[in-house]
Amino acid sequence: MPKIGNFISSSEIPCDRCGNKRKVSKVWTEKLKNDHGVMIIRHSEIICTNVDCQSNFDKKLKEEVKKRRKLEKTKLENAVQRQNEKNAAKELAKRAIA
Repeated sequence: MPKIGNFISSSEIPCDRCGNKRKVSKVWTEKLKNDHGVMIIRHSEIICTNVDCQSNFDKKLKEEVKKRRKLEKTKLENAVQRQNEKNAAKELAKRAIA
């Protein structure tokens, strides 16, 4: 399938953080089933050629992932607590009626 417009390879775009060149470090394809058959998706992992910039980015990404997991855990705990409180309130209402 031909590309539409002026396609610029993402490895030609300079790094947003330091301005150095970027390179493709990993390429893989994924097949997903949908209503119309199979869809093939091509993924590319692009990294900065500046080692310090890339390592700082990796550290920040790890921190973000850790923060997201902590938020998800807190959200799940809050949902369980709300459900328990709701069940306790229903139980009290049943006992008050009976």
